Amino acid sequence: MIYALIIFILSFLLTVLSLPQILLVSYQKKLFDQPEARKVHRTPSSRLGGSCFVPVLFFSISLLGAVIIKLEPDAYLQTYTESLSCITFFASGLILMYIMGLMDDLIGLGYKRKFLVQILGGLMLWLAGVGINSLGGLFGVTDIPYTVSLPLTLLFVVYITNAINLIDGIDGLASGLGVLALALFVIFSVQHFHLLNLLLFSSMLGILLPFWYYNVYRRRRRNFKLFMGDGGSLSLGYVLAYGLLIFMHKSPDYDPWSSGQSMVGLAAFVVPCFDIVRVMLVRARSGKGLFLPDRNHIHHKMLRAGFSSLQTMYLLVLLSLSFILLNAGLVLYWQPTWIFLTDMAVWCLFHLLLNRRLNTRKTKL
Repeated sequence: MIYALIIFILSFLLTVLSLPQILLVSYQKKLFDQPEARKVHRTPSSRLGGSCFVPVLFFSISLLGAVIIKLEPDAYLQTYTESLSCITFFASGLILMYIMGLMDDLIGLGYKRKFLVQILGGLMLWLAGVGINSLGGLFGVTDIPYTVSLPLTLLFVVYITNAINLIDGIDGLASGLGVLALALFVIFSVQHFHLLNLLLFSSMLGILLPFWYYNVYRRRRRNFKLFMGDGGSLSLGYVLAYGLLIFMHKSPDYDPWSSGQSMVGLAAFVVPCFDIVRVMLVRARSGKGLFLPDRNHIHHKMLRAGFSSLQTMYLLVLLSLSFILLNAGLVLYWQPTWIFLTDMAVWCLFHLLLNRRLNTRKTKL
């Protein structure tokens, strides 16, 4: 645990030092995202806030990993060696996501190119050996054949990555939801001690917390704001997809489904993942392109209902926390299918109440 604390502090401090410099460079080079009708922000905003995520993550893990091996080779060298293949495949996929995200922030990329890179990233995780091989009885599905595991894993990685990317529509929302998920992964990694995963999630948590504060509360010079951008949101989504795959992957030594970890981990993603399905259904029903941007996401809906951006962010993070606590209690008594259906019912109830507030607000207007 001491190493997890050290890498958390190191990543935290490096991010705190990096963010003002990113904002300064964005201001000097005029690298700003201008306000548009479908966007929430009303001032020019830098989309490069997440450009420090992957460099800080790699630097922190590399530096502390080298120190650990130097100080305690007998205790940890074998652990690093056994995990090397998995981590290098993950790192390859993360670099692809990061580069694609930065390119999209700077010059813009079509969704087809982004999907292609995300599929390649998913392939990296499957090759790393953390593909989906079981659903623990969810809707009656237990073990998944090897031939089905690959396309299912690719779809899963694309889905999770885009869900995090698309929920990043107001200050602090994607990073707030990410903090919850990462804190959960840190707890899981401590319970079933895995050094590299513990360092990875602790480092990412240390990166995300100062960004969340800076994004939500810190005053920007000359009224410019700092966003995560696609470079940050896609990298974050990929890290979270990797973490979720780890705690869904059934191994000979451990079954996360039987312990309930998988359903608790999935609970942290209910808000972005259920929202993307709802948005796609709304677009399909209205005859719009499924991948064209609009203002139908849950945060847009809450803004129309009269909540401020800050209130919306906190309410959705609290909703996500509620799903985590709900599932943590239900896994003690219920099967995964019933837990999933309960999550769905709670999500529908939330929208029912939100729709009632919207209708009341329209009547008053």
